Amino acid sequence: MKIEAHTHFAENYKSMATAAEVALALAATPLAAVQVLMCADLQAEVAKYTGLGFLQIGSAQFVGRGGQGVGREAREQATKVGAALVLFTLVPCKLRAVRKTADGQIDMQAVRADPPSSLSPKGYSVITSAFLAKQSE
Repeated sequence: MKIEAHTHFAENYKSMATAAEVALALAATPLAAVQVLMCADLQAEVAKYTGLGFLQIGSAQFVGRGGQGVGREAREQATKVGAALVLFTLVPCKLRAVRKTADGQIDMQAVRADPPSSLSPKGYSVITSAFLAKQSE
């Protein structure tokens, strides 16, 4: 799998909400106010924030370099789609273990079955993210 120097969230973003659901969300959050949080269990964190009045409106999954950073790009994509919160996980990987499933997602079982021998800031990671918007009350 060829990895570009900068893989953008926008290139891998998949909308999950209908237009009506997005319209029910509050106005777009300014770039500086978008929260970007790393978590260990993405599904549990999405469920937690859904219970707090957020709606998952999209997701993105891609392979990125360890030293690439995700905050700025995640915030930029969030403002484009109306999200106030971006949750994400990083799973270190070897490029040879990365392959896509039939639905276009990265096969995380294959990634976890062949982990890197050591973590490196120059290594690769699978970045999986959820974009959430605050629902109006």
